[in-house]
Amino acid sequence: MSATMPCNRLKNLHNEAFPLDPLLIWQILWRRKWIVIRACLVITVVAALGAQLLPRIYQAKAKVRYKSSEASLMFMSGIGLSLPPGAAPVETMQTRIALATSRPALERIAARMQTRNAQGVMVLPRARSGLIRKRLQAGPFIDLQVLSETDVIQIDGRAADADAAGMLANSVADSLIEVMREQAREEYKIAKVALEGQINTLKAAYLQASEELRNYKVSAGTVDMNNEMRVAVERMDTLMQNKHSAIIELAGIKSQMEILRQQVGAESADKVSSATLAENTQIRALKVTIYDLEMQLAGMLTEKTREHPDVQALTIRIAKAKDQLAIEVKRFQEAPGALQALERNAAAMETHLAGINTEIERQAAALSALPQKAFGESHLQIKLATSQNLYNAALAYLHQIGMAESMVTGDIRLIEEAQVPDAPKTKLAIYVMCMIMGILGGLVFGFLIDSADDTIKSAADVQARGLTVMGVVPFIRSRESRSIAGRESRDPVCEAYRAIRNQIDFARQAKPFKSLLIASAMAGEGKTVTAANLGVALARAMKNVLLVDANLRKPALHQVFDLPNAKGLTTLLTEQVPAAEVIQPTGIKGLSLLAGGPHSADPASLIESDRMRALLAELAGAYDVLVLDSPSFLNCHDAIMLAGYTDGVIIIGASGQTTDTALSQAAYILQQARIVPLGMILNKFRSGSGCILFGG
Repeated sequence: MSATMPCNRLKNLHNEAFPLDPLLIWQILWRRKWIVIRACLVITVVAALGAQLLPRIYQAKAKVRYKSSEASLMFMSGIGLSLPPGAAPVETMQTRIALATSRPALERIAARMQTRNAQGVMVLPRARSGLIRKRLQAGPFIDLQVLSETDVIQIDGRAADADAAGMLANSVADSLIEVMREQAREEYKIAKVALEGQINTLKAAYLQASEELRNYKVSAGTVDMNNEMRVAVERMDTLMQNKHSAIIELAGIKSQMEILRQQVGAESADKVSSATLAENTQIRALKVTIYDLEMQLAGMLTEKTREHPDVQALTIRIAKAKDQLAIEVKRFQEAPGALQALERNAAAMETHLAGINTEIERQAAALSALPQKAFGESHLQIKLATSQNLYNAALAYLHQIGMAESMVTGDIRLIEEAQVPDAPKTKLAIYVMCMIMGILGGLVFGFLIDSADDTIKSAADVQARGLTVMGVVPFIRSRESRSIAGRESRDPVCEAYRAIRNQIDFARQAKPFKSLLIASAMAGEGKTVTAANLGVALARAMKNVLLVDANLRKPALHQVFDLPNAKGLTTLLTEQVPAAEVIQPTGIKGLSLLAGGPHSADPASLIESDRMRALLAELAGAYDVLVLDSPSFLNCHDAIMLAGYTDGVIIIGASGQTTDTALSQAAYILQQARIVPLGMILNKFRSGSGCILFGG
């Protein structure tokens, strides 16, 4: 065992495990359940009684709807401008609520309602008060909130008087409407001032652009650049088309002349050269017509016979076309003056083409000067159009702002007037708060009591102090028999002492001993009953056991077995009497009792005497095991003397009773005497106090 066992070890263990161990929290609540329950009841009842004494509170509600227009930002951003320096942006709904509940606004409301206290001092309504304050005080209170996903503001008025509550809600609603209208008008005013300044600037820019365009047209000698450009382009297009036509026509004439020179007289109706076809459009057209008709005939013959009327009609048409072709070919061969006519036409066409080329060169020179003029004029026209559009848009927005300003009252209106409440606000919420306060207070009080409690509660607490847990004995109720002699073998108490006996047997294997001292740090921890029941458990294991009541200051072992205390240990220490005459049978096989005997005037000297040491040695030789009951370590020095006479010491600790301080002092006394206890038995253990562990 360690030299010192700090008193705060248990507290540290609790502090480390408390936040993380739900089982430990439940154990603490179960241990302190009556404290928690009583504290909850007391706090709840006291709070409920206090709530009964609170003044009645009436509540009235009014609703205001605000359709946010955000006029300034919308109008100014629409024309690419911004608010002037120093202008405020559009306020949010929360900002408007803050303005409506500011001190100046509350002072106006108080003056209108004439809310005064008993001393005649003006009382301002309280806004944004805490939940508990609003519940416990009569007010007056106001609360403004924006209803979720709407543009409606709800005003709650609370006061000790029903009429005052309704008037308060309506007064705040009127104040809110007034503030919001003033703010809206201020927004429109800011927008108007900004627009008027911009309109003057845009007007000057428009006039300047108009003057620049007029001066440019005078200097460039233009009236309508677009019309001049269009006419010039159309003229150039016409000339180019005429040139193209003349070239084509001249080429055609020359080609016809060449073909006529080579093929005049070589043509027939069945054989027409390609040159003739190119020269004579009539022959070419007839050849195409004949070809198309023959193709139609071929297609028709795939579906109809040659005797079919349609086939015969088409055949007649083909024959007529071929006859016409023969006539045209003959005419072409009989035209000896055609070649001379073509030569005259070619000469005339060449003269015409030269004139077109001259006109094209002149028109191109004039057209090349137009782009520069057009670029300069278009730049000025764009500038003029932009200035004009901005100027017109600004005038239109200014007109719209004026109309919106005149209609601002329609955006802000009271949609639900507060009615005088018929009954005061229910105190159910207060009672619920009282119940919650009671529960929380009880829990806090229970945990505070437990944290201040440094008693040992579980086997884990014993092990935390470096002691071996010999066993854990359940709590025995006062109406139950303290002895295990009359209990069934499966009884939890019997099972506990059987486990302790096994632990003792294990310890005897490592270090044989014949005498055991049962002691405790303080009185009342159950060492006498533990010694008696331990003797019964050992006797049941076929051992010859002697219980020795060495607590000469307050002997009690004889009471456990209902035996007399007329003779006992003091008799053997003061008189020459054989031990057999003093030792009493307990009625349990293998278990005898040496009671404390008559009261001695100086029990300490008897314990310290050589006779005591010799007597214990004599009795140890006659019995398998001696079990000694003794006084507590901290009450007198007897226990530490007896510990020196015996082979082993077992400390008894009571769950929830033995303090860390007392156990540390007892351990220090044993350490000073250089006595190492076998372990500790945790007595009076209640379910829910902690885990049961053995050994270690």
